Amino acid sequence: MAYSPGTCFWNTQYYSNNASWQYECNMCSCRDSVVKCTKVWCGLGNCLGQDSIICQPNQVCVPSPREACLAPPCVPWGECRDLQSGKRVGPPQLPSLPSCWPNQASLSLSCVRLSLYVDRKKLPPGVSIEGLCDHLRVLLALHLASSESDQQLVLLCDLKQGYNDTIEATLVSN
Repeated sequence: MAYSPGTCFWNTQYYSNNASWQYECNMCSCRDSVVKCTKVWCGLGNCLGQDSIICQPNQVCVPSPREACLAPPCVPWGECRDLQSGKRVGPPQLPSLPSCWPNQASLSLSCVRLSLYVDRKKLPPGVSIEGLCDHLRVLLALHLASSESDQQLVLLCDLKQGYNDTIEATLVSN
């Protein structure tokens, strides 16, 4: 690509003026040589299966519970968690306070909760809670890009306690 006015150089690549692209779960755009990306947290990496992340030496890979697979068979999924004293496994390293995690959210101006009913019989094989949440994050980033919002958002999902067909999602703005 030849350089032209308004071109952006980002992450070792050139983008033409007014170009848009997806980076992880976020949307980026080039406007007059300035790159702007949405700020949606893309979730914890998967430490199981293909292309998995590697946990730090002081961490262990904790597999997701079987219930996290909404339509088997699902790709193995796990998240890195810190090892605490006494070889106890710590809580997930999430970029929001526990007061806005699914199944324990205290609603506020910066924390909202949404319950999503899922008809498991209509899901294609391989759908997991984390996979569904990843898709919701991409949709959220697309919406933020179209509205040119600069908000930092964290979307978390989990199976709603006491239900096997409902996902509780929380959205927190930082």
